[in-house]
Amino acid sequence: MKKLVTGMLLTTAILGAAFEASAATVETQGDVIFKTQGDTSTGEVTKPETEDEIIVPEIPNGSKGTLRVNHISDYHFGEIEIKSDSYTVDALMDRYVDKDDATNTKKDISHYIQVEDVRGEQKGWTLSVKANPFTPEGGGKALEQTYIELTQAKLSNTRMSGTDIAGAVNVFDGAASKNLTLGQSVEIMSTKAGKNTDSSKTSLVFNESYTEANPAAGATSREGETGQYNPGVKLHAIGTDEKLVGKTYVAKLEWTLADGI
Repeated sequence: MKKLVTGMLLTTAILGAAFEASAATVETQGDVIFKTQGDTSTGEVTKPETEDEIIVPEIPNGSKGTLRVNHISDYHFGEIEIKSDSYTVDALMDRYVDKDDATNTKKDISHYIQVEDVRGEQKGWTLSVKANPFTPEGGGKALEQTYIELTQAKLSNTRMSGTDIAGAVNVFDGAASKNLTLGQSVEIMSTKAGKNTDSSKTSLVFNESYTEANPAAGATSREGETGQYNPGVKLHAIGTDEKLVGKTYVAKLEWTLADGI
């Protein structure tokens, strides 16, 4: 009995020593200051609907600065027939290669616009375009009524969800499509009042069937041709415009990305 009591007292003493342990706390900090990239900076193109998949357009069209266009597709409509009636044709798909693809394999992709904002000022912006008439190379009469239509808009952002970016950016002023009226400035997209897209890339794809896995989904074709065409970019060839056979007609599109409040 005496040994049992001694053992219990010893156990109690050990537990008591464990509760008497103490710890010291030290507080430190980390800090950082961000600066802008500069007016001559350029950005890489991120594949629409991805966060960090970098691609290289076949024909790059971009601008410089901390609010910049990373890419806007050209619109190629190919060779079409002369008709006296008006009709519509789709644009040939844009093309790209994956940045890290050693084989440099070209792939089709729906036409798109990508705006990057790294100003760090939480301001808005507006993207507009002025379309000039299709004019034959080497001189000649312009097509005074033929125009381009953009439709099937699909918006995405590298930082925001689909719902969030839709709440931050206006597309086509809320319309289903936008005609590029000749000689007039036409707004394509802009941030909504009190909203911004700082520290992100905003992409506008013209093809509602587009997916990251299949960027040329929903493509149309032409009889006797192998190319894929995008139903989201259309040429309205007006029958009463006077056309010259064998001539390449070119329309200059002047895009303006402007600061907002």
